Amino acid sequence: MSISKKWLKVLLPPLCIIGAIIVSSILVSMKPEQERKDPVAIHPKIEVHRIKGKEGPLILQSEGTVRPRQQTRLTARVSGHIEEVSPVFYEGGTFKKGDVLLGLDPLPYRDALAEAEARMALAEAALIQEKEAAKQARRDWEAMGSGETPNPLVLREPQLMRAEAELKASRTAHEVAQLNLDYTQVRAPYDGRVEAKFVDVGQAITAQATILGEIHSSGSLEVPVPLSMNDFSFITDYKEQGAAKPSATLSARINGTDNFWKGVLDRTSASVNPQSRMITAIIEATPPFKSANGIDLRPGMFVQVEIEGKQFQNLLLLPRSALHPGNMVYRLAPGNRLESRAVKVLYTSEEMAVVSEGIEADDLVCLTPLLFFVEGMQVVPEKVPEDNEESGT
Repeated sequence: MSISKKWLKVLLPPLCIIGAIIVSSILVSMKPEQERKDPVAIHPKIEVHRIKGKEGPLILQSEGTVRPRQQTRLTARVSGHIEEVSPVFYEGGTFKKGDVLLGLDPLPYRDALAEAEARMALAEAALIQEKEAAKQARRDWEAMGSGETPNPLVLREPQLMRAEAELKASRTAHEVAQLNLDYTQVRAPYDGRVEAKFVDVGQAITAQATILGEIHSSGSLEVPVPLSMNDFSFITDYKEQGAAKPSATLSARINGTDNFWKGVLDRTSASVNPQSRMITAIIEATPPFKSANGIDLRPGMFVQVEIEGKQFQNLLLLPRSALHPGNMVYRLAPGNRLESRAVKVLYTSEEMAVVSEGIEADDLVCLTPLLFFVEGMQVVPEKVPEDNEESGT
């Protein structure tokens, strides 16, 4: 009995292993065969854009805030108390050149004018007397029969010159007194509007020191806009060539509607901003300052500006999203394969890029961002635009 148990312990493990192998083989042989399928290549889907060519000026884009060309902190030329304020001299008021905005107490200046008139009358009388005295002195000298040259004092020439000088001074004082009286009425220097008013009736003001208010001209508006030196290089040098000033278009979206106003590039700043490395172009708006929708162009409005630059024979426009680092674009080649092209970029904005070399009109370029790019990789264009479709730039 002990011998049987001993052999059982020896033979049982190998028999279990052999049995497991036999069962596994039977199960594997009974496994159904799987259908084999060829691997399917998965190509990325991309959006493409057809390049459009254009002839004409390069349009430069910028933005800025409208400001009046003339803006004045109004002061009076004489001191005094304010007696009247014009109904138009309030914030938002509109006035014409020469309108009286403020009136000061004129009495002290009328008194000064009367004194100047009296002094001038006395000086005129004194000059007449001196002329007659000089004539009499010459007659007396000639009656004496002396051949020597008479002394100027004898002929009363210094006295006559003094009387003429006093008359001239009195006339100048009369003109000053008359101007001071006129200056008691503060008049508008141009057509414009009132930004702010700081004084009112009964207030005493000091000549050229008290700020009466702030006004601006309504006849001229301008927009300073920044341009990079690269953008500025595309501006026609109209001063050198004597050509017309480059035209510009101002635009603003108000209540969901685009409004447009016309303008010209009037001048540029004298130097480049050392912080931003930009140069400021001054766009002068041309009247009327009213859009087709009836919206007035006003100081303080923020507007988009488009400036006509130099003329080009072949400009290629494409969306900014088609431009990749290193000024590269991915062109869709025959067989729906992508190839990289280096392009010469003339100008870029937030939405658009303008190139002159590297691609051609009617080429298709990829707009879809790719996780990776391999030269010649095959793609699936989602939609190929037709020739008559808009480029969208």
